Amino acid sequence: MDHPNRVLTISVGNTRTRAGVFEGGELVESGASVNADEPELRGLLTRLLGQHASHTSAALASVNEPMAERVAGMVGELTRGIFPARLGRDVAIPIRHSLDQSATVGQDRWLNAIAAFARTKQACVIVDAGTAVTVDFIDGEGTFHGGVIFPGLRMMLRAMHEHTAALPSIDFIAPDAARGPLGKDTAHAMTLGVLAALRGGVRAQVERCADYYGAYPQVIATGGDAPLLEEDDGVIEHIVPDLTLIGLHECVMRQSAESESGD
Repeated sequence: MDHPNRVLTISVGNTRTRAGVFEGGELVESGASVNADEPELRGLLTRLLGQHASHTSAALASVNEPMAERVAGMVGELTRGIFPARLGRDVAIPIRHSLDQSATVGQDRWLNAIAAFARTKQACVIVDAGTAVTVDFIDGEGTFHGGVIFPGLRMMLRAMHEHTAALPSIDFIAPDAARGPLGKDTAHAMTLGVLAALRGGVRAQVERCADYYGAYPQVIATGGDAPLLEEDDGVIEHIVPDLTLIGLHECVMRQSAESESGD
């Protein structure tokens, strides 16, 4: 990936894939697609590549290897042979950590931390509210200390349905504030419950990170359900939808700079 002026970055998640194009170091366009909808996903990649496919480098990070292989194949087809560089194999992950074991940490967590520190140059708590929710901490020196993982909204709703006899299978729809804080029917109660669990879990872990660090760090959120955290007493300071892509681009640029300096 020499001189990556135009870079297609792709982050493959458990249920969604997010992709964006950087030109001259700036994110110029991005979007997301449900993994199960292959035509939509192919359309997203086609749109992002545009008329410049032959002049675009590509990098891919993933927490879903089977889907990552499919996405890499799509990119190869659309560019007629330019396959994405893979994070952790072709592109290094430049971050220090204090973990006992790092091999099982999802690439999205590494990238979110790298992006958050690159943007702020200070201690951060990073909340990624997606299929699962992660709340991680990186200190003021850029060292990743780990965090917690708990179920996302839809996973909680699915678990309640699958492990009880009477609770229904429902989709998450943000509750109408006008109905009040107490569930007026079973579905409403379930929806309020999982939202309270999400907000309460994030708030509790942010406070634990502050106690651990001895100061209150900046809190950055990403992920599809991050906007639902905005109303949570101001705990979330910034929502950055493309945080993972920013982290991946940072890795690409650092590797390119190191390669050039070694020439």
